[in-house]
Amino acid sequence: MCRLFGLAGHGSAAAYYLLDASNSMRVLGAKNPHGWGIGAKLEDGLVLDKSMRSAVDDPRFARQPWLDSASAIITHDRLATVGAPSLEGAQPFYLHNMEDASQGLLLAHNGTFQNLRKIEREAGPYAHRFTSPSDSERYAALVQQRTDMAGGNLLAGTLDAGEILYRHAPLTTAHAVVHRGDKLVAFRSTESHRTVWMLRQGARDVSNGNQLVQHRNVFVPTSTPVTQRPATIFASEPLDAKTGWVELPPHTAVSVDLRTLAETWGEVAARPARRLPDNFTIGGAPPIKANAERPNISAAGAAA
Repeated sequence: MCRLFGLAGHGSAAAYYLLDASNSMRVLGAKNPHGWGIGAKLEDGLVLDKSMRSAVDDPRFARQPWLDSASAIITHDRLATVGAPSLEGAQPFYLHNMEDASQGLLLAHNGTFQNLRKIEREAGPYAHRFTSPSDSERYAALVQQRTDMAGGNLLAGTLDAGEILYRHAPLTTAHAVVHRGDKLVAFRSTESHRTVWMLRQGARDVSNGNQLVQHRNVFVPTSTPVTQRPATIFASEPLDAKTGWVELPPHTAVSVDLRTLAETWGEVAARPARRLPDNFTIGGAPPIKANAERPNISAAGAAA
């Protein structure tokens, strides 16, 4: 499966998890070589960068100067399971909001599901803007539609979209990290060997060494290590040896406020009608063997 990463809070903490941690997203790119993407919320809007190369081999992955000023970051390493490797299929996906440009949506998905036509019908007019055959892009459209139907509540929209997938789409997992407005939502769907992990990271208040500050508006000295700056981190697996990583329960989503890091939790009441094997693919790339040389991906999106 692919790997995903989400951060809410101080973007300056992201570089460590993307580049320097022992199990960083750059390291994980070796086993997920079919493209990467980084999307972020800045004060003046969203920014998105994608590549067809593996994160571990692409120098551009490490050159993202806007990370420190971001309040939400979503990153994805792709192992193609639906559609051939392509720039259009790299994640996260961005969907603009037809009525409010400030409510554009970023989504990264880990898993595979079928019955894409049904999901397109469920997404209604939001389904006209697809740029790839990816199931994940249809997932993003469904979350955007359901969030609008919920009055902009991203947690409610994500849970509703998850329930629709459970009812109508045989799937491996529908794990996702989603950003819209002032929220970041992480959703762990089914039980699987690949889940979603959460790390609550705080900056230590210099006036009280035992207090963990989890509020983005507090003063954080520039000398504070990036691994202590206030942020909530989500990932497909622990990215380092910290003991604070915890798994989200199955069928559960958590919404994090980008400014305060306050959390709101929810659960999908339904259960999947049909599970697919974890290694299921739909016209994706062949499995990566443990010691096999990674394929070179051409500009046309096919393995050389």
